[in-house]
Order: sequence, then C-alpha cells, then structure tokens
Amino acid sequence: MSWSSVNFDTDVFWSAGNPTRLTVPGALAGQFIVVAEIQWANNATGYRELTIRKNGSVILANLQGPAVASGECEQILTCLLTLAAGDYIELLVNQLSGGSLNTATVASYAPTFSITFMGS
Repeated sequence: MSWSSVNFDTDVFWSAGNPTRLTVPGALAGQFIVVAEIQWANNATGYRELTIRKNGSVILANLQGPAVASGECEQILTCLLTLAAGDYIELLVNQLSGGSLNTATVASYAPTFSITFMGS
C-alpha cells in the first residue's frame, strides 16, 4: 500500500519519497511492534490477505482470511520484529474476489500501518 500522509511520526519513519515504506531511522535499532489494520469494501468472494515485508523481499508476517457475505471484512495484523537501522517494512494487501476491490476508509482507524520502537 502507498500512504499519502501520517497521523504522527516523531522519529521520521515515513517519507513522501518512499510512500510505501516505514524505514528505521539511523538512531534506532532493536525491537519494534508493527500493527496493520485494513477494512475491505463489501464483497463475499475469495480471500483477503495482509503481508508485512522487510527490505522488499523478506516476509515477516502474513494474515489470510475469507471474505464475508455481509457486514465488515476487517483484518488486523500485529507482530514483534527485530529491525536494524535502515531496514524498511511495507504492508502488502491482496484479494481474490475476481475483480477490483478497494480498501475502505474509516475516519479514525483504517487503513492504518504503524511502527513503535520498544527498545534495543
């Protein structure tokens, strides 16, 4: 996913020049909690998938679930990661509905992709 803005970013993980990434700043390395939350537009076909990827190739976490016939299809993926300065993570979203399917925007909480430094 590409992100167009941030709610807050005290350590400058996000950059408009690389809007799909959260990059660990040079002063930080160690343990991080990463949280992704996506709400999908209604569609009862196929599956929905979230993947957190490091440095463009390493899969760190994955969540896959079925679509729902009615109501909201919401996915939350949380993981504890060890990252070095300069590492970056991305959130990949995938769906198999047979056509285009948007993620939904919920004013205060979705979509969300966050990283929190826990210590070294």
